[in-house]
Amino acid sequence: MRAMVLFLALAVFLGSCTELRATPEMVSPTSARADPEEIERAEQDIYRFVASQFCDEGVVYIHPEVALYPGYDSDIERAHSELPDMAPETWESYQLVNDPAQQVTPFSDFPVDCSYEFASSNTQGCYTGESTCIAPYGFSQIGFDQAGTQALVYMYRDCSECAGWGALFLLEKDDGVWRIIDSVELWFS
Repeated sequence: MRAMVLFLALAVFLGSCTELRATPEMVSPTSARADPEEIERAEQDIYRFVASQFCDEGVVYIHPEVALYPGYDSDIERAHSELPDMAPETWESYQLVNDPAQQVTPFSDFPVDCSYEFASSNTQGCYTGESTCIAPYGFSQIGFDQAGTQALVYMYRDCSECAGWGALFLLEKDDGVWRIIDSVELWFS
């Protein structure tokens, strides 16, 4: 009988502890700590800022779906160690919103300060000898710190013949403006 009481007490205790685990709602930018509209504006500002750096290419080609990228374990651990100014909750939020088990969401439009077109990997036109190359840029979901002033996003260019690459960008909001404070190149072809 005593063992049964101890077992039930342990089960109740462990059941109550599940509420103490980090959940997406606790570290996600859409939690009760932050206004969802404010987070959406921040995401749009970050995508616009990062993608607009490539406007001099003419039309910017964008993958139509968000890439869920934590990547290979060795890449992630290296990236984490090479971004010393990143807040732990930024990293946790980034990993949660980019969990591969999540449903991939398409962009309905894309915030960039120049002409853009959506181009999936099926429409890439990267062939040796061509002067033009459709090599779309892709983006992960964005992870934020608890204050909503630091963000982490993965960006890649998907075309090996056109020098594809992938990098993590750490950004901070200063005086209402997002700026890249650090980055880690994860791959290059």
